[in-house]
Amino acid sequence: MLFESLMARSADATPVAEDVFATVLWNGSNSTNALTTGVNMTTAGGLIWSKQRQTVVRHLMFDTVRTNGLRNGLSPSNNSAPTAYGADQYTPTTTGITATSSSDTNGLNVQMAAWVFKRAAKYFDIVTWTGDGTSNRQIPHSLLSAPGMVVTRSSAVGGEWNTWHRSATGDLTLNGTAAQTASQAVVTAADATTFTVSGVANTNAVAYVAYLWGHNTASDGLVQCGSVTTDGSGNGSVTLGWEPGWLLIKAAGGTGDWNIIDEKRAWTADLNHRVLAANTATAETLGTATVRKNAGGFTLNGNTASTTFIYVAVRRGPMRFPTSGFSVLDIQGVGTTGGAIGNLAKDMFLCRWTPANTGNVHITDRLRGWATTGSPLIQTNATAAESTPTTAPYVFSNDTGNPSSRVNLHLSSVTADYLYYAFTRWAGFFDQICYTGTGAVQALTHGLRTTPTFVLVKCRTAVNAWAVYHVGLGATAGTDLSTAIPLTTSAYWNDTAPTDTTFTVGVTNSVNQASQKFTAYLFGDVPGVSKAGSYAGSASAVTVSCGFAPRFVMVKRTDTSGTSWIWSDAANNRGIVAANDVFSFFSTSTAHNTTSDWIDPVSGGFIINTGFASSNSGAGTSYIYWAIA
Repeated sequence: MLFESLMARSADATPVAEDVFATVLWNGSNSTNALTTGVNMTTAGGLIWSKQRQTVVRHLMFDTVRTNGLRNGLSPSNNSAPTAYGADQYTPTTTGITATSSSDTNGLNVQMAAWVFKRAAKYFDIVTWTGDGTSNRQIPHSLLSAPGMVVTRSSAVGGEWNTWHRSATGDLTLNGTAAQTASQAVVTAADATTFTVSGVANTNAVAYVAYLWGHNTASDGLVQCGSVTTDGSGNGSVTLGWEPGWLLIKAAGGTGDWNIIDEKRAWTADLNHRVLAANTATAETLGTATVRKNAGGFTLNGNTASTTFIYVAVRRGPMRFPTSGFSVLDIQGVGTTGGAIGNLAKDMFLCRWTPANTGNVHITDRLRGWATTGSPLIQTNATAAESTPTTAPYVFSNDTGNPSSRVNLHLSSVTADYLYYAFTRWAGFFDQICYTGTGAVQALTHGLRTTPTFVLVKCRTAVNAWAVYHVGLGATAGTDLSTAIPLTTSAYWNDTAPTDTTFTVGVTNSVNQASQKFTAYLFGDVPGVSKAGSYAGSASAVTVSCGFAPRFVMVKRTDTSGTSWIWSDAANNRGIVAANDVFSFFSTSTAHNTTSDWIDPVSGGFIINTGFASSNSGAGTSYIYWAIA
């Protein structure tokens, strides 16, 4: 075999999500196209599953285990023989895959999606064998644990995609919509070392391939295969212990498609999501929020009543902490004619007009949803509920065909330039959750993987002030984004410090009004990347050590009211320089200040100069800050 055995690598460290799975979106070029996924399949190999999103064209699967498996495409959309191409359609690289010049897999201006699964213990494996006609033949695999789903079919001739799932009671076919049969007669069993095949999965002299997804409920597990039965209203809830990034789901007890949903194609907390069905060549459709993701799993809402659904869920990454601020924060100025921002898969945007203009400060994000007319907005300088704009300028979705690493900006009918601060959800640095208020104390699950040090909470559906948790104030104090002094009260955080898995909201409407929707942005400290802390004012300049030279600093005075949240950034020499700095107001629409030298750079931190009340106004004053490298 060209690729090393998973069994031989059983002593390897447990992989993380970003090492073994990726969704990549791109516009085809019909020429060689290097696609960065972050998944290195050059050793263990794996599966590349692609689909044209807006065209009625079959799904195609290519793998590194079948002979010529990267050029002979299998389609779960039908039971036809493989499509033989003259060259490998996707070539694994150390950073992703390279697409070839092909109209099917990289056609010119064709909107493409691909899901990359790397072979890894307890996660995913690929097995081939030649049938011998016997019954109950045991086929070895290298998952090192019992699989959750096994999909088999002939690899050289036509044949059904016979599917075994640990939560099903009968056979299923990935290329069909039928309900499960009365018993499991094709793949009849599976354990930590083998799966058992009979009949059409072991015809004499026929070559077969099987794709196996694991089922790992450990805290660091990456995939789970389970089931959920809806109630009389078609609702149900699945607890995974982590937020999914990819989902394959099907009604096992009734007819229905094998639907694929992923976060890159707009899988949100409560808005519509885009769906591709594995069993059909149909173009992508817009789902009606029937599957909603959350920090600990997903829910079914308004699906077929009293029906059992089976699923394969893959964990959202990244799980490693970042090592550079440039990986998690991109700062861009964009002109009135529009454009594209950055080279990361962005998850949250902070936007406001550039220095000469007054203007609202807006936040949009992926989890609350994208829309072609504009993403749902929250203003940091207002208490209003979120709104969806009908006019520019706001970010709109990158999920309709633009490369997944870029986000277009809708800026028509605008008379001023904009600044955009684009944040990427990354373990340790930034996570986001959406939840519904209850009016009673709640401990809410998050996926930051470290203790949050700075949290912003906003009610999405009612007029309520922002609520702010900051490590410099502690869990017994709460504040908002106004100029008010922080309050000592249990109403915000129930006097309960956050942990690396939960944070607690109290009973005040700002964080937990009953039946209202909320979002929380949670940030943590990562050495060399981000830091939230506090400092005392002085009659002279104050040096704040945060362990890195920041590109972004936000400050708030906490010992008196009437002082604003302010921020500055080092992009394009706008601020954090040994001269006057451009700084902005987080909590008002006031135009930027360009006439004060309030912050200077210093090795390993920053210097706050005297004289500006919001940042350093003498002995006895106190401040909190948030800095990003």
